[in-house]
Amino acid sequence: MVAFPESFLSPLVKKPSGITPTSLALTQHFGALAFTLTAPLVLAIPNTRRGIESRQSVYCTLGAGEVCIISLALYQTYRFDDSGFSLTSLLGTTVTLAPVLLWRLYVLLRKPEWFGRYRDIRKDY
Repeated sequence: MVAFPESFLSPLVKKPSGITPTSLALTQHFGALAFTLTAPLVLAIPNTRRGIESRQSVYCTLGAGEVCIISLALYQTYRFDDSGFSLTSLLGTTVTLAPVLLWRLYVLLRKPEWFGRYRDIRKDY
Protein backbone atom coordinates (compact mmCIF):
# COMPACT_ATOMS: atom_id res chain seq x y z
CA MET A 1 0.00 0.00 0.00
CA VAL A 2 2.84 2.38 0.69
CA ALA A 3 5.14 1.47 -2.20
CA PHE A 4 2.59 0.56 -4.91
CA PRO A 5 -0.77 2.17 -4.10
CA GLU A 6 -2.01 1.77 -7.70
CA SER A 7 -1.75 -2.02 -7.44
CA PHE A 8 -3.72 -1.94 -4.21
CA LEU A 9 -6.48 0.35 -5.51
CA SER A 10 -7.03 -1.06 -9.01
CA PRO A 11 -9.14 -4.10 -7.97
CA LEU A 12 -11.22 -1.94 -5.61
CA VAL A 13 -12.43 0.85 -7.88
CA LYS A 14 -15.22 0.77 -10.46
CA LYS A 15 -13.11 2.31 -13.22
CA PRO A 16 -9.43 3.22 -13.55
CA SER A 17 -10.30 6.92 -13.60
CA GLY A 18 -11.34 6.49 -9.96
CA ILE A 19 -7.68 6.33 -8.96
CA THR A 20 -6.79 9.96 -8.37
CA PRO A 21 -3.64 11.51 -6.90
CA THR A 22 -5.61 12.14 -3.70
CA SER A 23 -6.67 8.50 -3.43
CA LEU A 24 -3.08 7.39 -4.01
CA ALA A 25 -1.84 9.68 -1.24
CA LEU A 26 -4.57 8.55 1.16
CA THR A 27 -3.76 4.91 0.41
CA GLN A 28 -0.14 5.54 1.30
CA HIS A 29 -1.19 7.24 4.54
CA PHE A 30 -3.47 4.30 5.33
CA GLY A 31 -0.59 1.91 4.64
CA ALA A 32 1.66 3.85 6.99
CA LEU A 33 -1.03 3.66 9.67
CA ALA A 34 -1.27 -0.10 9.18
CA PHE A 35 2.48 -0.43 9.69
CA THR A 36 2.25 1.77 12.79
CA LEU A 37 -0.48 -0.38 14.35
CA THR A 38 1.63 -3.49 13.78
CA ALA A 39 4.13 -2.51 16.49
CA PRO A 40 1.73 -2.92 19.45
CA LEU A 41 0.59 -6.25 18.01
CA VAL A 42 4.13 -7.56 17.88
CA LEU A 43 4.88 -6.31 21.40
CA ALA A 44 1.85 -8.20 22.77
CA ILE A 45 3.08 -11.59 21.48
CA PRO A 46 5.72 -12.60 24.05
CA ASN A 47 4.75 -14.11 27.38
CA THR A 48 6.37 -11.32 29.35
CA ARG A 49 4.72 -8.98 31.84
CA ARG A 50 4.50 -6.21 29.24
CA GLY A 51 3.16 -8.54 26.54
CA ILE A 52 0.50 -10.14 28.70
CA GLU A 53 -0.70 -6.85 30.18
CA SER A 54 -0.98 -5.13 26.79
CA ARG A 55 -3.04 -7.81 25.03
CA GLN A 56 -6.43 -6.57 26.16
CA SER A 57 -5.76 -2.97 25.11
CA VAL A 58 -4.44 -4.17 21.74
CA TYR A 59 -7.64 -6.20 21.26
CA CYS A 60 -9.74 -3.12 22.12
CA THR A 61 -7.77 -0.98 19.67
CA LEU A 62 -8.22 -3.49 16.86
CA GLY A 63 -11.93 -3.82 17.68
CA ALA A 64 -12.39 -0.06 17.52
CA GLY A 65 -10.68 0.00 14.13
CA GLU A 66 -12.94 -2.80 12.87
CA VAL A 67 -16.06 -0.96 14.08
CA CYS A 68 -14.94 2.16 12.19
CA ILE A 69 -14.07 0.31 8.99
CA ILE A 70 -17.31 -1.72 8.98
CA SER A 71 -19.40 1.39 9.67
CA LEU A 72 -17.65 3.33 6.93
CA ALA A 73 -18.04 0.48 4.42
CA LEU A 74 -21.77 0.17 5.20
CA TYR A 75 -22.22 3.93 4.91
CA GLN A 76 -20.42 3.96 1.57
CA THR A 77 -22.54 1.00 0.42
CA TYR A 78 -25.65 3.02 1.26
CA ARG A 79 -24.28 6.02 -0.66
CA PHE A 80 -22.91 3.78 -3.41
CA ASP A 81 -22.69 6.36 -6.22
CA ASP A 82 -20.47 8.70 -4.20
CA SER A 83 -17.85 6.30 -2.83
CA GLY A 84 -15.97 5.30 -5.98
CA PHE A 85 -15.49 1.78 -4.63
CA SER A 86 -17.15 -1.24 -6.20
CA LEU A 87 -20.14 -2.71 -4.38
CA THR A 88 -18.30 -6.05 -4.19
CA SER A 89 -15.33 -4.57 -2.36
CA LEU A 90 -17.52 -2.65 0.10
CA LEU A 91 -19.67 -5.66 0.95
CA GLY A 92 -16.59 -7.89 0.99
CA THR A 93 -15.02 -5.64 3.61
CA THR A 94 -18.09 -5.92 5.83
CA VAL A 95 -18.51 -9.67 5.37
CA THR A 96 -14.83 -10.27 6.10
CA LEU A 97 -14.51 -8.08 9.20
CA ALA A 98 -17.89 -8.72 10.88
CA PRO A 99 -17.08 -12.26 12.13
CA VAL A 100 -13.67 -11.10 13.35
CA LEU A 101 -15.29 -8.25 15.29
CA LEU A 102 -17.91 -10.58 16.79
CA TRP A 103 -15.19 -12.97 17.94
CA ARG A 104 -13.18 -10.10 19.39
CA LEU A 105 -16.24 -8.85 21.33
CA TYR A 106 -16.94 -12.37 22.59
CA VAL A 107 -13.41 -12.72 23.93
CA LEU A 108 -13.34 -9.21 25.44
CA LEU A 109 -16.74 -9.45 27.12
CA ARG A 110 -17.21 -13.15 27.90
CA LYS A 111 -13.73 -14.69 28.09
CA PRO A 112 -11.30 -12.05 29.42
CA GLU A 113 -9.39 -14.78 31.24
CA TRP A 114 -8.08 -15.95 27.86
CA PHE A 115 -5.77 -12.93 27.81
CA GLY A 116 -3.90 -14.33 30.77
CA ARG A 117 -2.54 -12.51 33.76
CA TYR A 118 1.02 -12.02 34.78
CA ARG A 119 1.89 -13.67 38.08
CA ASP A 120 5.09 -13.09 40.00
CA ILE A 121 6.54 -16.37 41.19
CA ARG A 122 8.47 -16.12 44.41
CA LYS A 123 11.16 -18.61 45.11
CA ASP A 124 11.90 -19.20 48.78
CA TYR A 125 15.32 -20.67 49.40
